Amino acid sequence: MPAQNEWYRRSTWTPRDREEFDARLARSRGQHRKAQYLRLQAYHLHETGDARLLPAALELLDRLVSEFPDPLQLGLAFSLRADLLIDLGQSDAAMAAYENALAARRSFPHFSDDAYLGYVELVLALKRDTLYDAAQRILDEFPVGPFPIQIFRDAGARALLAAARGETDDAREWARTALEAAERSQSPFRYRRRLGLVRGADPLTIQRLQELAR
Repeated sequence: MPAQNEWYRRSTWTPRDREEFDARLARSRGQHRKAQYLRLQAYHLHETGDARLLPAALELLDRLVSEFPDPLQLGLAFSLRADLLIDLGQSDAAMAAYENALAARRSFPHFSDDAYLGYVELVLALKRDTLYDAAQRILDEFPVGPFPIQIFRDAGARALLAAARGETDDAREWARTALEAAERSQSPFRYRRRLGLVRGADPLTIQRLQELAR
């Protein structure tokens, strides 16, 4: 039996893993804790990079939504579900998951996440130009977070949307903002200087932003 907090951070999902997890989950108290454990276990299965574990991660998230729909966890769960579905090549289902994540955030505005960025980035990746106006409204609806990675993603999306509309000046300024965020070596938090930096950005995205920034 895994110790303390390891029981919901498994990187395998054998029948015994599932049995042990379910037993610990049943003994947990409160909807919020149960929802959190389901989401974290799904996250850790996704982080393994093993495509064979994606259906199990989706099942855990479905249980969260149907059995323990805690407001603090729903948005994160739907956003993670979108990531899983993207990995499975199910783009339309991923779009729907992001829309559910946005709805969850609107119903609980005191909690913030980056689902809106994931939604806009997926719209751009799929070149769903009929949704570009909606994507712009979503960017304007939610405030960008303080971390360089959040600024990079927000400004990068705005640059690409502006370019698609032929707004070259706006596209240039937003691209420069995104590239500046990508070059930052420190976060704005004094004791967590390495948190939220831009790492492993898509080279093609960087190249496109550099073209727009000229």
